[in-house]
Amino acid sequence: MGTEVVVISTHWEIGAAYMRQSYLMSYLKARGYNVPCIGFITLPVRRNVHECINLPLRISTRNEVINAIVNTFILFPSLIVTLLLLRPRIIIVSLPDADPVMATYFASIIGNMKLIIDVRDPQEENMILLYNGFSRLMAKMYRNLMHIIYRKAHAVIVVTPSLLKHYTEKLRKKLYLAPNGADLKLFVKKKDDEDTIRKKLGLPLNAILITYTGVIGSSHYYNIISFVKTLREIKKELHKDIYLILAGPITDKYAYSIIRNSTDVIYLGVLNKRDIVDLLSASDIGLIPFSTEDKYKLIYSYAIPVKFYEYIATCLPVLALGSNSSELARLIDKYQVGYLCEPSSKTCIKDAILNIIKTKKKLIHNACENRRLVDRKVGAEVFLQLISRFF
Repeated sequence: MGTEVVVISTHWEIGAAYMRQSYLMSYLKARGYNVPCIGFITLPVRRNVHECINLPLRISTRNEVINAIVNTFILFPSLIVTLLLLRPRIIIVSLPDADPVMATYFASIIGNMKLIIDVRDPQEENMILLYNGFSRLMAKMYRNLMHIIYRKAHAVIVVTPSLLKHYTEKLRKKLYLAPNGADLKLFVKKKDDEDTIRKKLGLPLNAILITYTGVIGSSHYYNIISFVKTLREIKKELHKDIYLILAGPITDKYAYSIIRNSTDVIYLGVLNKRDIVDLLSASDIGLIPFSTEDKYKLIYSYAIPVKFYEYIATCLPVLALGSNSSELARLIDKYQVGYLCEPSSKTCIKDAILNIIKTKKKLIHNACENRRLVDRKVGAEVFLQLISRFF
């Protein structure tokens, strides 16, 4: 069987991008499609853990604009040649990062392939907000180039209604919504006694556990550090035994030092999927900690983190820190599964924790009732319908 669909991404590590792409590939393979993937080796060298065709080489610097522009041209020859050798009928490019977009576009023209662009984050818009001066000018030029290619693609898919509105206004073309979600076969609340799971993971038995799983850092839009400091103050006021449980990679030394020196934090390292499900099943609150920095406000407005879906799938009440006008705030209110506070509002966070403790049974019931609405299969079916149309 020849290659029918190829999935291209710069993110095949653990995380939201990997979960979306690997689920989609498994879903398509189960329906008879041959679906290889293409990833990239990044300098400093970091090999993809997924079994993809790994192409050299991408650079990684502190300036995202430099990364985007340089990598676009570095990847150009090797990616075009690889795609022309594979000759897939359909190319799916998952963004960010947008580095492979230009090469895949030219390959799709030369090889008469259909190009589907899957946008999880508006990277090109974020870069404009993150930088000033010459870097911002280059980011705007890069954004304009990417938008030209998005318009010419055979289909553009986005993950949230807010992104659908954003890109429909920018691109003036029909877009498709394929929401993220959770794998409901994997993310199921364990029936084991809560104390049994806590003993297995080495967690305190009679404490309130607030859990966060994901990237842990002080300079990321999921900035956990400000919440660590807030929790310390709240514990003194509430006189309750509360711990923050963290699982995931730590990205910087400052975050590591804060976590290591905090008696309110238990760090479990990077867990496999099964252990994450165990952890969520034994927790009282699932945390989504957005940063307080203004430069991330665009992310506040459109993002529905995969963590949200995983918390709901395991019937875990949610405490989110972000904007009250965001897509996430709308969903939390719609499903009645928790509370959202502005990241800087200690009073709101304290009241939210108390309210979740008081109404925990009701919130768990609401989350369980809405599990079917966060099924990752919904988004995969959108891809399948498009692919079937192109064959």
